[in-house]
Amino acid sequence: GDAYMCLWTLNPGYKMIGPLALFNLSEDPHEQVDISTTSPELANLAMRYLTEWQRDVARSSRHAVDPMMISLREGPLHSRGMLEAYSERLRSTGRAAHIPALVAGESVDLNVSRQ
Repeated sequence: GDAYMCLWTLNPGYKMIGPLALFNLSEDPHEQVDISTTSPELANLAMRYLTEWQRDVARSSRHAVDPMMISLREGPLHSRGMLEAYSERLRSTGRAAHIPALVAGESVDLNVSRQ
């Protein structure tokens, strides 16, 4: 059968990525076509597998604190403390209109054509 990859994003860290993406790696090895909305049954199955895996890992952990929860609170490492520098980059490349959404913690499409 085909190979799939499911991404569940809880904090996009200044990236334009939705909360769920599903790719058919057999037909789309470069992950260009997100099929999560066109194949909802498959996306639901992938999320079930992911949820079961997360539950099993949490149950088998020797630690009381889930590192994923710590990472969610702190934000992605690559974007931690970088909002001002990234905002300046957006200003210098004609994309300053996206800054308020980033400050609010929203995911925005930063790859739109420059105005």
